[in-house]
Amino acid sequence: IDPNHAGALGNLGGLMSERGALQEAETLWERSLGIEPNAAPIAFNLGMARVRERRWSEAASLLRQSLSLDARQPDAAFWLGNALMGAGHAPEARAAYEQAIKLDGGFAKARWGRAMAALPALPQSASEQLDAPAIFRSELIKLRSWVRAQRPGDAVKAVGAQQPFYI
Repeated sequence: IDPNHAGALGNLGGLMSERGALQEAETLWERSLGIEPNAAPIAFNLGMARVRERRWSEAASLLRQSLSLDARQPDAAFWLGNALMGAGHAPEARAAYEQAIKLDGGFAKARWGRAMAALPALPQSASEQLDAPAIFRSELIKLRSWVRAQRPGDAVKAVGAQQPFYI
């Protein structure tokens, strides 16, 4: 009836994504977001598509857009952290993981991500490089204490989500 209905385009994009037609889903989400740029869920979905493609800067931009429209999305903040890590922006990633933790205190993957973000791929300064191991150690101690106190059931999944590759 209305080929420019942003909501319908966004929902159709979701259906196409579920069916594995990711390119078609992205095209529909791009059209939807072009019509309705204030649609946080569509910006999130398109951001996640960019994460899957490892297009880190685009993913970060879309996830920031989604969060600016609806700041109560712990998943968006977590994936923003992951996108920023992918783009080599560890300090910004730590802030995104912090945001996810503030929104959901039991978000084990975000806590793990915060610890992993202590190890930047490319330190921005000599002091950042020298300080990283101590910060990482401190983060691991905080994480261990939190896991022991909270006993989250999904903590084991967090460990496999990211590795301390840059140590």
